[in-house]
Amino acid sequence: MIPASKKNLKTDLVASVFILNPSKTKTLLLFHRKLKKWLGPGGHLEEGETPAQCVVREAFEEAGVRIKLLDFSPKLDLNSPEEETAVNPYCCLLELIPAHASTPEHLHFDFVFIGECVEGNEKVSEREASDLKWFSLSEVRELDTFPAIIAVADKLMQE
Repeated sequence: MIPASKKNLKTDLVASVFILNPSKTKTLLLFHRKLKKWLGPGGHLEEGETPAQCVVREAFEEAGVRIKLLDFSPKLDLNSPEEETAVNPYCCLLELIPAHASTPEHLHFDFVFIGECVEGNEKVSEREASDLKWFSLSEVRELDTFPAIIAVADKLMQE
């Protein structure tokens, strides 16, 4: 739990994606250079970009794969030409990001999506990550990663 004293820090909007293979037995994670942890592709939202657009872009830029997002939207009958439901994230997380170089400690409000890999040749973007691998559920449980990665894997992956 993030201490109350930290909840007034600057907060950035980010989005990340937990990428599964079609049988949901493997997830594609990268080893983040700055954080020194295994996690899914993701990053800061660019101007005019939705969180869903962000994770599709980041999956391709950071991992070389095209994904289809799994939609967790409620099924609403809006019957309106002015609005529609957007692709909803699986969950949202508030994450405390430690200071690094000239960037002070801050928070990330992370829209966490679930995606299925549909095409691509996995290739790590060495600017952000040093490695990229597919992991089984039992392997994810043993990784140096954040508790949320393991919690999502436990909910969504098959042994």
